[in-house]
Amino acid sequence: MSDCNWTNPLCNTSLLLASGYALWSCASKKNKKETKTETKKSHDCPPQTIEPVKDEKNSNSEEKKTTSSNNEVPPQKKLIGNDEVKKEKKKSEDDLLDVKKTASKEDDKKRMDKKDPSKKLSKEKLREEKKEQSKKVNKEKKMNKSESVDEDNEQPPEPGSDPRKIWAFKAAKMKCQAISKLHQDKIKGYMPPNCTYTAYDANPDLNRYADVRCIEETRVVLKNHDRDYIHASWMRMPGKDQSTYITTQGPLPETLSDFWHMIYQEKIAYVLMLCTLFEGGVEKCALYYPEKLGEVVKFGKYEITLTECKEEAIAGTIWNALTVTNTEDASSEPLYMNHVQVPWWPDQLAPEDARPMIELYKWVKKVNPKETPICVHCSAGVGRTATFVGIDYATIRIMENPNIEMLDIVREMRAMRFQAVQSHMQFLFLYVVLMEYFIGEGVVERTGRVDTFMTQYKKHAQKKLAKRAAQNQQGEKLAAEEKEKDKVKV
Repeated sequence: MSDCNWTNPLCNTSLLLASGYALWSCASKKNKKETKTETKKSHDCPPQTIEPVKDEKNSNSEEKKTTSSNNEVPPQKKLIGNDEVKKEKKKSEDDLLDVKKTASKEDDKKRMDKKDPSKKLSKEKLREEKKEQSKKVNKEKKMNKSESVDEDNEQPPEPGSDPRKIWAFKAAKMKCQAISKLHQDKIKGYMPPNCTYTAYDANPDLNRYADVRCIEETRVVLKNHDRDYIHASWMRMPGKDQSTYITTQGPLPETLSDFWHMIYQEKIAYVLMLCTLFEGGVEKCALYYPEKLGEVVKFGKYEITLTECKEEAIAGTIWNALTVTNTEDASSEPLYMNHVQVPWWPDQLAPEDARPMIELYKWVKKVNPKETPICVHCSAGVGRTATFVGIDYATIRIMENPNIEMLDIVREMRAMRFQAVQSHMQFLFLYVVLMEYFIGEGVVERTGRVDTFMTQYKKHAQKKLAKRAAQNQQGEKLAAEEKEKDKVKV
């Protein structure tokens, strides 16, 4: 055998190995490409269902192969992808349903509107009403604007004019809301300095309200009686007048004899009662006088007889003549006096119209004997009572100083009677009643800012009084029901 035909066996083996490696490499690359393609397909088009694994061994070996490649997606991620797709599909289906429902509702509404044309008309009516209301509001705004311009251009009284005219011009510049706020901020909680309340503190059972004190320095002292205390205060007018008022609470059952002892002791000719016995089903004052002609009532040592039912002192009032006798002193003279009740002034509020109160004030000042105190009471004896007395007091102070503030006037009054002019409505009314009084005297004209102020108050008062009337009606109903229940129990 020649050298050229001989083949080394080792060379043949090397060739075989090389060709086998090349084939294996190609196969491996092909498998990788197929795996990548499958992975991409699984992301792009995820299968609707995942088939259960039949052979655990095969599945484990496949998982090992898959994890060995960095580009492949684990089976858990495949599942998450499927769930998200399902959720998206469900959401789109729900959205489609909602759109269909909304559309059907709108169709139903249109059908109903066609069937019931009254609904369409009512909507149109509402629109028209809104337009009218808007026009009304705009009109009022324009009027208020023009009024305010007129008021700003209004000329003040000339120097040396009547003090009441100067005061009214200045006072009317304020709005009702601003005056109410002034009472809230500067008067409501005001307590006069250097005042004591010794007798008040020592007799809690004789006070109608625990928060309404009686000032020691100005209290009426009872003489030759079982006790010297009654919840009553002297209010003396400033200047040369020096007229006096006794301002007191509505008598309690425990203080009836005290009240009549005070009336007899001070020789009172006129008692003004500015309240009713009950309001809204709540007691405001004990019955302390006879109600029928010839009727006699007795409290302690005093007998009171109704001797004459007189004509109204002013419209809407009840005027009776009474005789008071001291039964324990035969030598004493009887006291002939008058009792006038005003039943239309609600607690904490004020009348809509100030003129009847001015008539009453002028009348009682005229008929009451000089140097004789006028006794005025309501329930607490500080709100309505002090507001009435304020007509007299404020008039005198304004005549002395036209630039005086109502704030200072009321504070001066509170130094005599605790919580005088109790509520913001009564504070407002004091402005109004003085303006009305000065108009009646021919000093002030009801024009410009004065007229605007009076109109503003009237609207405010009407709302408050209407609300209170409804509350009182409800309170009276509840009180009547309670009374019936008590009768059934007995």
